[in-house]
Amino acid sequence: REAAATLARHGWDPALFSLLLGASGGPKWFILAALDRYLFGDYLQRSTRPLAVLGSSVGAWRHACLAQDDPVAAIDRFAESYLGQVYSARPDAAEVSRASLATLDQLLGDGGAAAIARHPRITTHIVTARGRGPCGAAGGPLLALGLAAAAG
Repeated sequence: REAAATLARHGWDPALFSLLLGASGGPKWFILAALDRYLFGDYLQRSTRPLAVLGSSVGAWRHACLAQDDPVAAIDRFAESYLGQVYSARPDAAEVSRASLATLDQLLGDGGAAAIARHPRITTHIVTARGRGPCGAAGGPLLALGLAAAAG
C-alpha cells in the first residue's frame, strides 16, 4: 500500500528508486530482457540518485549490463551469447564454467569490469554462495546428500 501511495503521489519517477534487486533463474531472463532494455537504456538513466543493485546468478549478470557505458548494447551481447551456448549431452562443471566465462567475456567486452567498478552512480553487489562439506562436492551422491540435508 505504501509503495502504491508513493507512486500515485509522485508517479513513476526513477529518482524514487535507490535499490534494484535481480533474481536468479537463467532462462526467465529472456522474458525480462525487453523490460531491461527500457529500464536500463532510458528510464533509470534519467535519475541522478545513487542506485545500489543486488543480484545473484543471472540477476547479477543483468546488473553488470546496467553498469556498462552502453547498457542496451551489453544486454544485446548478453542475450546473443546466452542463446548461442551449446553443451555436450552431459556437460561437466568445467564445460559449464567455460561457457559461462565466454558469455561473461562477451557481455563485458573490453573494459566492462572496469565500468562496473568505476560507475559514478551504480554500486553493484553480487550474491554468491560457496558449498562446504558435502555441498562442496563436485557432483554425484555426496553432493546430492549435502543438498538434501541443506534443504531440510
